[in-house]
Amino acid sequence: TVHSILVLQPDALRAQLKEPLVAIQTIRFTPEWRAAFHGKLEIHRLEIDSPRMVLPIELIAHLIRQVPAPPPAVVVAANPTPAPAATQSPAIPPTSPAPAPPVAVVPPAPIQVPPAPVLPKIPPQPTLWVELKNASFALVSAKAGQAFTETTDVTGSIPLFGDPAKSSLEIGSISAAGEPLISQLKLPLQWDFPMLSIPPFETEIHGQKCLFSAKLAYFAQLPLQLEAQVPAQVLSSLSLPFSIKASAQSIAASARFRGLLLSPNTWEGELRTELTEATFQLPDHAVTFDRGGSVTLLRGGTLSCVNAQLVSDELSLLGNGTLCADGRLAAAVRVVSSPDTTRSIAERIFPLVPGPRPLTELSGSQRAAFDVEAAGTLNQAIIQLGKNGLIFEIKP
Repeated sequence: TVHSILVLQPDALRAQLKEPLVAIQTIRFTPEWRAAFHGKLEIHRLEIDSPRMVLPIELIAHLIRQVPAPPPAVVVAANPTPAPAATQSPAIPPTSPAPAPPVAVVPPAPIQVPPAPVLPKIPPQPTLWVELKNASFALVSAKAGQAFTETTDVTGSIPLFGDPAKSSLEIGSISAAGEPLISQLKLPLQWDFPMLSIPPFETEIHGQKCLFSAKLAYFAQLPLQLEAQVPAQVLSSLSLPFSIKASAQSIAASARFRGLLLSPNTWEGELRTELTEATFQLPDHAVTFDRGGSVTLLRGGTLSCVNAQLVSDELSLLGNGTLCADGRLAAAVRVVSSPDTTRSIAERIFPLVPGPRPLTELSGSQRAAFDVEAAGTLNQAIIQLGKNGLIFEIKP
């Protein structure tokens, strides 16, 4: 048994992030005694008590390496220009080439399909079990001092190596940006060398049905794939920040993540959402949109919401944004409605900002747009209200 294991944060982040990168109360190794009596060291069970990992996003940014650009492609003409023929006297007509001799057509020989190779059978081996007790994980920003996501109270048995086996893993809670998402989740696990998988199973998040599955292969760099889906269903009520309640006639979403777990520069993911007849109940009135949706992509450490919109005949909200792994960000939001409504919304969103809110007139309709643009980092962002409007700085 090994007690009190600590892996400290990097020097550059240690002053801002007090918790260590990894903290483990105890690790206990149980050997396979029958093999030990024959001079072989085989681990039968690995018990890890109260492990906690606090991973700063700045460390992930440091691990990401820029992939070198491929060399330019060599363009080869499909029909190269023939070389000019030798100059001939115009008095002598060119001779016609002799016809080619007939060529006998030989039918191709039948393709011989080799027999499938016979793979040797792997002798039975005891399954290695990793026992987790009260594990937790947090993805944070050291500079901003905030948590993006946190998973707590993970307990269960994980089969690794050896014969196929099944088990389950219990998770106490999963939260994002301080808001609880899932509580008391039970994950089924299935091990069949070299794959540890979570077979598709159904659960609920805030009362909405969700489907999950995952696969982790025991190869170099640990290939990982996660999939989640929210089938089309009614959204009865969802609490949002600023005392806003959301509901929709139909909501659907799908998410996917893939890449090598130990190589952040290979991580790729996407999240797509769709809404119809969505209503947002504010403290004093309600706003209804005909449809809405978003597309968010993760590529090489850059998270980009390429399109987000809520659209109706009276009011539309449009936006996009990008967040890099090193904390740099850029985003834009546009409010489109009648000039009076747009101006009223702009004043409601920023009640303490003095001065007018510049609007952008849209040609061909009685519509006006109010734009909000942001750029900077998670620690310091510059906000501009309207086209050529007021610019101010915000800090968390």
